[in-house]
This record gives sequence, structure tokens and C-alpha cells, in this order.
Amino acid sequence: MEYRVGSEGWTEAAKAGLPLFCDVSARWDPEANVFVAESEDFLPAFACVAESPTWEGLGKELDAVFSDALESVLGYQESLPRLTHRIRAA
Repeated sequence: MEYRVGSEGWTEAAKAGLPLFCDVSARWDPEANVFVAESEDFLPAFACVAESPTWEGLGKELDAVFSDALESVLGYQESLPRLTHRIRAA
């Protein structure tokens, strides 16, 4: 069972170490030649935006952004919960 970030009780689930997921909207920006991904799941506490010229790089950027978001919302923890992203095309 995974809890969606932003849903009721997600912070308690995260502090208990249960797995989390975020919905992500991604699009290609032809002017900048990068993929741009955004998630509103951490709002209003943290804006999650990542960009990369490759799809694989976008996943790595999202991992870093979500790690920062978790630390910002939950405070520093030795071990952050597992968080996966579900990307859909915008």
C-alpha cells in the first residue's frame, strides 16, 4: 500500500516509514530542449519542479526534488520514506 503525498494522513504514514507516491505532470519544452516535470502534491509547503534534457535525467532530478521536499515538510530524518513518482504526459 502506498500513500499519495498531499492526501489526508500522508505525513503520519511517511513518519511511520510507509511508501509514498506523487503524481507528476511532464511535458517537452521545445524552446529549452528539456523535459519539464511538475507536481502539486506538496503544495502549499513546497513547489516541485524538475527539468532535464533526457527522460532518465528527469527521473533523477525528480528524486532530488522530492527528497528536498520530504525534508522540508517532515524535517530531517535519518531515513526518508520511499517515494515513487507517477509521470503522465501533460
